Amino acid sequence: MISQELFDETLLENEEIFDLSPTAALQETMEEYTIRQKISISHLVLSHPNSTSGKNERLRRKQYNDWLSYLDTLIESDGSVVKQVKEVDGVIHALRGVRLCCRDGWSDEVDALSTIVSTHNEENDEEEEEEEEAKKEESNETKDPALPYLTLFHQSNAIYTFMSLLGIVILPSPDATEQDETTNTPTAVQILHETILTLIEILKPTSSNTTTTRDVKMTLRDKFVAFERLVGLLLHYANLSSVTKEDDDEKEVSNLQILIDVIRLATVSCRMCESNKVSFVRALKKKNRNGGGMDAIIQVLRLPTSTTNTFTQEQVTLWSETCQLITTLCKFDDFRSAEEKTASVASAHGINVSCAHDHVMEFFRVGIVPVLYDIISYSLQERSATTIEKGNDDENEEDIMDVKLAASAISATRVLAVNDEIVQCLVAVGILKSAKIALDAGLLENEKEKEEEKGDKREAVKIHLTSSSLGLLRNLCGNDEIKTTLCLGNTESSSSSSSFLSSSIVPSIIHAMKKYKNNPIVQEHGCGTFAAMALRKPKNALRILQDNDRDGGGANAICTCMKRFPNHVPLQRQACLAIRNIVSRLVKMNENDVVDDETTTMMEATTTTAADNLVNVREIFLDLGIEYILRHISGRHQGSVDEAYAALRDLGCQVSLVKFDKDDIANGGSGTGRTMMFGETKPKFRPVFEESDELNGGGGIEDRIAAVAESNGGGTF
Repeated sequence: MISQELFDETLLENEEIFDLSPTAALQETMEEYTIRQKISISHLVLSHPNSTSGKNERLRRKQYNDWLSYLDTLIESDGSVVKQVKEVDGVIHALRGVRLCCRDGWSDEVDALSTIVSTHNEENDEEEEEEEEAKKEESNETKDPALPYLTLFHQSNAIYTFMSLLGIVILPSPDATEQDETTNTPTAVQILHETILTLIEILKPTSSNTTTTRDVKMTLRDKFVAFERLVGLLLHYANLSSVTKEDDDEKEVSNLQILIDVIRLATVSCRMCESNKVSFVRALKKKNRNGGGMDAIIQVLRLPTSTTNTFTQEQVTLWSETCQLITTLCKFDDFRSAEEKTASVASAHGINVSCAHDHVMEFFRVGIVPVLYDIISYSLQERSATTIEKGNDDENEEDIMDVKLAASAISATRVLAVNDEIVQCLVAVGILKSAKIALDAGLLENEKEKEEEKGDKREAVKIHLTSSSLGLLRNLCGNDEIKTTLCLGNTESSSSSSSFLSSSIVPSIIHAMKKYKNNPIVQEHGCGTFAAMALRKPKNALRILQDNDRDGGGANAICTCMKRFPNHVPLQRQACLAIRNIVSRLVKMNENDVVDDETTTMMEATTTTAADNLVNVREIFLDLGIEYILRHISGRHQGSVDEAYAALRDLGCQVSLVKFDKDDIANGGSGTGRTMMFGETKPKFRPVFEESDELNGGGGIEDRIAAVAESNGGGTF
């Protein structure tokens, strides 16, 4: 990656040596690096250094570099922060200037800050640019304005300066009996908070970032290693927030707000990086008496319930951000190849192996299940079955925050439900009722959703709640008994949780897939839930197919989403699995005309499905055009071709797998061949046993053995 100085020097040399105009010299220099040398210059200022705009842009870049250099002077040679910061306003403005530049590029807000920190950057009136330069700048409108500043931040290794600034607040020793805040001045706390906010903006990718900008942010995130300091701040401010102080409201930044931002920094630094997740969990495990990052998270989740029963929006936000951190730690999302990851990080913790399952089991051992359930119960306490039936047209911002909290808590619960032991523990605390309430709340409609201003926000929050609820139900269906209860309902038990689920949850799933038909995540979780419900349970498969003639059955919902999202491979895979699991047992049972106890129970459990529906299982799907979908949509994706083959096979369609051989194609062959399946070719063996003298000791076998032994020097075998 070339520097701005080298680019400017090359540009001026080309202009002088080849006697080019400024515009032609700029074009020649850009082509030299991008076309001939294949070097990216998207992070550079691509204007002539002698033009008005070029001078201003380079002055801004120098001002940004001066901010970074000034912040670096606050760090001692051993990595500690200087004991006394003299120009506090200069530090605060430098931190804010870096944050704004790395977020949106240079703006009017940054201009206001630059007049305080730097005296040489005077405000200049913009002049009219030449036509060539105007066209050049017009062609660069799609470039991310924050990319040059992020690149300079990366090249100057300023990430280490900011990690050191996290140590400006003195943390109490692990053996301290009381938390003492007197050693930390308000100035140090303010600098710490500005540092945290700046790191969040630098490490967090946004939807507006280009691919190059995201790559720079990922590189900076891989370099972030200050997890012991991060966990220490988490524990420190959790302890401070647990004690109500009279002067807390008078502070510019409350302890609770700093705690929220520390959790946000932990989330963005761990997202899509397995090694950082491991580092966060292991931080302070040996130096402290606590369990490191896990215990810190549990302490934060229990924080509001230990002081008061009334919760502010800050406390609700704290819960929501902590649940998002749990989801990040327990979900594998680092899909980079080994070559794309930093070598030093790769050798530290073995990042090619997912740590999600280990983190889930550790969270389970420290007792997170009841804590998360309490949070879900609080967020849904105003959304009982009665409220859902009547509707609620008086939703305000606080209600939206509660729904967002419910979605985050349910997402965290979903990533924990990875084995039968945890699933049974979740059901024991009452998660089935909460999941049903959350799903119905996500499907609830009111008049305020029609408003243009807040309608989109409410819609997005409800989609998040619905997808989280479906994802949780999908994981809970890993238990055969629980998935049957969810699919068929349970009218035999009189307990509160079971009576609430006396009816099937299948209609709610179909309603969700129909209401949010344009959301692929909802469709994927719906198909995945159907696939899990129908696995090895013919009566559940029949219940999914009920009411198909009224445009409400599971078969129609599955086929519709497959056609709507032809390129969403995870959805195609789950839909194929759902079709295969529904069809395989029912068709096989009907062909063999087997009527056993399972069949009798199945027929008794489905009151609206006649016996002859078993014969039409294939027709239900084939009439919806599923054969074409499986062959030409699902079958063309590498991630769903095997499942599409299994679904076509169980539907009775003629199908075969084709194998492509790249070596055969290179040698001029067709490159295709049919994959042999087990059982298609009869084994080559003689079905009739015939005695043989050679095998039974006859035919002179002993004489031949003796002759061979003698030729080898005698002796016996």
